[in-house]
Formats: sequence, structure tokens, C-alpha cells
Amino acid sequence: IPSPSMDGEDGVILSLDRVSCVYDRGTAAERHALNAVSLPVRRGSSTAVLGRAGAGKTSLLEILAGVEPPTRGRVTVMEGTRRAMAFQFPENQVFGDTVGEYVRFGPSNAGMNVTDTDRAVSEALERLGLDPGTYLRRDPFTLSGGEKRRVAIAGALAMRPDMLVLDEPAAGLDKRGTEKMTALFGAYVRGGGTLVFSTH
Repeated sequence: IPSPSMDGEDGVILSLDRVSCVYDRGTAAERHALNAVSLPVRRGSSTAVLGRAGAGKTSLLEILAGVEPPTRGRVTVMEGTRRAMAFQFPENQVFGDTVGEYVRFGPSNAGMNVTDTDRAVSEALERLGLDPGTYLRRDPFTLSGGEKRRVAIAGALAMRPDMLVLDEPAAGLDKRGTEKMTALFGAYVRGGGTLVFSTH
């Protein structure tokens, strides 16, 4: 539900009100991933979602990002809030013949003009330590796991979201890669972005 009245004194740009998520509802395999979760998300905040595997972290993030609707409850988003998500398994997210085609997909389909899209794509790749001159023409399916993860996050950042949702963004990265990712997210939040991410 869009709400132009949000982001008042408390800075809330998105809220969940008693949100539940049930898979295979009405079958013998019915599973409750979330049960009556309420959560305010404030502009410029960084929120970590913690829990063991199967605790419902991904379900929560997908609802926050607008990828999936809740089974019950209400999601209210401040009008005009742009959300983007990078999933836990980038090999299931990255597509296209080239990295450039993939990273360009989001901003192009969000209505960004060609000049702004090209700039957003280059800036996003650079922020992830991926030289556009090298990576724009690369086949995404030839990339390493860490490179795919960075490309997936670049695809989300290129949309210039107000809220960035990341599922296990440091999974599979070494210490140096994790430190670089942490610095990137810190800069994103200091620049006014809102970050929600999951981690073990």
C-alpha cells in the first residue's frame, strides 16, 4: 500500500504490520515462514536480519523488497520509494549475454534514460570494484561466484534505490571481500540509503 504520509518525524519509509508468510497453504506440506511480524524501517538505517537457515530471513526480505506479497498482514511503503534486491544465490539472479546487459536491465525498465542508465551502470560496477571496461562485455556465466555476487549487487545499485535489500551479501567472500562490501554498504547508508540485509 503506497502511503504519501509516511517518512514523517519518525523517518519510517516502510512498515510491516502483522505480516505472515505461509507456503503450500492448505496442503500437508504447509509451512509457516513468518508469523505476525511487525517492523518499521527508517530512512538511512541499516538493519540486519539474523537467524539460522530456514528461519524465514529470505521470505522477510522478499516481502520487504516487494518481490513477494505476504500471505496475511499489510506492507505500507512511502510513495515513490525505490526498492531493489540482490538474492542469496546470484547464479539464480544474473542473466543475459553480458554483464552490461544484466546491470542495465533494472534502470532501463524503471524508466531511466539511456545516458543516466549508462552512468548508473558504470558507477555501480566501479563501486563493486568491477572495471566497466573489463566487465561490461563479459559473459556473466563465466564469472566466479564472488564476481557474480558483486554483479548482482551492482544490478541492484544501478537502480539507485532508496532501499537496498540484500540476502547474505557476504556469503562466499573472503575476509578482504567482506571488508570491501562492508565499506560499500557503509557509504551507501551514509549517503542517505536504507539498507536491510540478512546474515548468519
